[in-house]
Amino acid sequence: MRRKIKYKQNKEKRLLQYPDLINRKFNDIKTRFSVLYTDVTYLISKGERYYQSTIIDGYTKEIVDVKWSKYNDNKLVMDNLNDAINKIKLIKKDLNGIIIHSDHGYQYTSTIYHDKCLSNGIIISMGKKYHCADNIVIESFHSLLKKATIWNGNTF
Repeated sequence: MRRKIKYKQNKEKRLLQYPDLINRKFNDIKTRFSVLYTDVTYLISKGERYYQSTIIDGYTKEIVDVKWSKYNDNKLVMDNLNDAINKIKLIKKDLNGIIIHSDHGYQYTSTIYHDKCLSNGIIISMGKKYHCADNIVIESFHSLLKKATIWNGNTF
């Protein structure tokens, strides 16, 4: 008979909740760097799984920054966010009011992510739980990326 594994909940790791400020109005974005979309996906290369964190501009659909890691962790997402912030600051000095939209992944509900966004004037937005269509811009990009690597046998 198998023993049940009990998971302890860390009381300090409260999940932060945010409203959906995009509400699937993806075509209403009229200026560069007003809305950013972010997510993490995985890719298989040479039999190993790698994780990719991407941030895309909602207006131009250009990649602002991308990071890869063997681990799907806060470091991956925070490195991606920090570099995206630095790149945007070179073009747009004031980051106040930029919306960053994601799913409810644990990295995006972490206090370190919240604090970094808040300290830069970035507003966090999240789609509804388990509704990938709320973040379709980044989801479709990752889908195309996976199709290209699977069907063409490419590696990154």
